[in-house]
Amino acid sequence: MPNKDRVWTIELGKRIGPFCIGSSIIEALHVLENRVPIHPLEITYDGMDPYKNDTVIDSPEEGFQPYDSGSQCYHLSYEGGSVKFPIPIEHQDFYKDQNDLPLAFPNGSTPIACGLTVFSGSNQYAPCVPKPIKCDYGEIVNVHIYPSAATLLFCDKKASLELGWTPQQVISSIGQPISVFRKAEDPNPGSVVMRERVNEYFHNYPHLGCDVMYNSLHKVSKIILRTNVLGHPEFGTYHKSNFRIYIHTVPGTATADVLCESITPETTWEQIQKSLSISSKLRPVIHDSGLGLHPFGSSYCYAPVPDCIFEVLKNGYLASVTIVQT
Repeated sequence: MPNKDRVWTIELGKRIGPFCIGSSIIEALHVLENRVPIHPLEITYDGMDPYKNDTVIDSPEEGFQPYDSGSQCYHLSYEGGSVKFPIPIEHQDFYKDQNDLPLAFPNGSTPIACGLTVFSGSNQYAPCVPKPIKCDYGEIVNVHIYPSAATLLFCDKKASLELGWTPQQVISSIGQPISVFRKAEDPNPGSVVMRERVNEYFHNYPHLGCDVMYNSLHKVSKIILRTNVLGHPEFGTYHKSNFRIYIHTVPGTATADVLCESITPETTWEQIQKSLSISSKLRPVIHDSGLGLHPFGSSYCYAPVPDCIFEVLKNGYLASVTIVQT
């Protein structure tokens, strides 16, 4: 049972307790996962087209319920919020054509609020798109991929990232990583690994939706951009990278030689195939994420151009894009 002594501050148009308008789905899930006791929750989304419909987090034990627009209730609305009052069945005929909430029903009972909605704007049925709370979330990242080179431009922070950079250059440009992951030693018992040799390692930037891998020479050799799409086993680990990928045929040029329209997290593999004139016979590498058993199945990795690998889910949407130095 929820803690009855818990009191949440309500700010219309802004927040209910720890849940703020403009938070990412990752931030909302983080709040729920760190509450004590932990209550079960259910995420509802369109598995075939995850960007078509809204994503709903349902946690009845936390007091959250899916919004029911067909309920026989009176909504007392304000700027940024609405309070829901149920009308008893025996009294609905009296008030179906009225615009004002009655102070008392014919039997003397008083309307009692049963729900509260906080939204952005003045219309709960057509809320405004809120601004992200954190400046990093939703930032457009322009990615220019050239033969044997790539440049990422973070539009808001006016920062950049390139293949071949050192860790010092990367950190001075986009900041300290949240964590560092080192690849394990070669598991092949017949291999010889020099003691002086430094293994490849990752700098993890989950708040930017990307990972940066360095080779043994401490140079950026791989950049992985995450879409955080629902239906992927790593959903919730990274924020969504709002990339715009441009694939060039000539090094150092602007847009005249771009092979196709910009590729975004919402671009499907079918659209990429048509745009790049890729043969349907291109065979993928099966990727199981290395996370053991999970209900989502394997994904497919395609390399339609030498420096770019697309990880594609079974529904045809992108899970990640890996930019490599060839």
